[in-house]
Amino acid sequence: MWMPMGERAKSQRGEMDSCSSDDESDVSATDNMKPTTLAFDINELLNDEEVADINLIPENNADDTQIRSVPAIKAILAARSKVFKRMLYGEFRETSQSNNDEGITTIRLDYSGRVLQLLVEFCFTDKLSSLHNSSEGRTASLTLEGKCRLLTNLSGAAHYFDIPKLELDIQDLLKNYMNEYPSLACAILDQSSQMLSGENLGFIAMDKIRARPKSALLQAKITTAPPGGCVSPVSFHPSTAVSTHSPTACGVRGGITALRASLLEHVIFDDQSNSTELTKFQCLKFWVDGCKHEVTLEDIQFPRKRLDTDDIEASRTPHFSSRKDLSSGSLTSVSSSEAPSPPPRVTSPSSPKQKEEDSSSADVQRERRIMVAKFLAEKLDLSLIPASELSTTITDSGLLSTHD
Repeated sequence: MWMPMGERAKSQRGEMDSCSSDDESDVSATDNMKPTTLAFDINELLNDEEVADINLIPENNADDTQIRSVPAIKAILAARSKVFKRMLYGEFRETSQSNNDEGITTIRLDYSGRVLQLLVEFCFTDKLSSLHNSSEGRTASLTLEGKCRLLTNLSGAAHYFDIPKLELDIQDLLKNYMNEYPSLACAILDQSSQMLSGENLGFIAMDKIRARPKSALLQAKITTAPPGGCVSPVSFHPSTAVSTHSPTACGVRGGITALRASLLEHVIFDDQSNSTELTKFQCLKFWVDGCKHEVTLEDIQFPRKRLDTDDIEASRTPHFSSRKDLSSGSLTSVSSSEAPSPPPRVTSPSSPKQKEEDSSSADVQRERRIMVAKFLAEKLDLSLIPASELSTTITDSGLLSTHD
């Protein structure tokens, strides 16, 4: 049928718009029908409180986060961990959990909120993406030392809940970090020494320290960010390289100041280390000036007499009580008959509160660090230290004199 040109053009445009609308509707329908994988669908359930039937409550606030509970799904936890399965469905079911009015199971665990959060994330996703996401507020403020300590604690949780893949992945990732930044080995050693299952990581960290003692013990910080930085790793995989220019590298710590007093002698005077006597002394000085760990009265219970030359050459074994020998894996204890005499008694404060305040004060803590360092400095062989260093660095430190 004949129609004017203008009306014919309008009709054609209308048909095209109709076709376009139908095409968009088809594309939208196709997108909605796009198939997903089982892994993707399970990942989507992470942190979904509508379907969660269990809350993990952290009993340890070591990481100082505001995480009060971690939602999860019991079936998924049980599928990933035999320990969770026994805890939720087996023999420990009645003693390990409680239920609220909504039927949500609650379990209290002696881990920090962030450790439990990462543990659940791995159970759901087989990855720890949030750990490497720099936009995540809970990890953005962490130094690389803090991240390694967190991973070390997570390794302990993986061991306890029998999730070997997570434990091995963490081990490989920490090895990569230590290869890139040797000073982190001290932080990992320190953190693993506080865990019942930390022995293996402790051995690995000690091997890294022995391989590169000066870098591991004394080069502990990166204070400036590279221009522009770069994106930090987003996938949790052992082969992920740790970039030197990653923002997470800025503020790397660790080193000798990351060690608590109970580990100091094991590391500095380790028989398998090739550290020079000057490096050992520098370690003591840096530790006095920078250690953040509290030094307890137990840490300063050592023999009051100075060691003579025969003592120094005959033994490098620890004189502190109940110390773990990381080179052999044995536990060395001092019997009551051989126990070292305590330091002179100090006038006790008037109240427990005052005593606590005094023992944690900066001046008291520094004085205790100096006491520990002076005792260990007596084991140094001064004849192996250059004379120029003896007359300046060492004498000025106050830890030793050339007369000693």
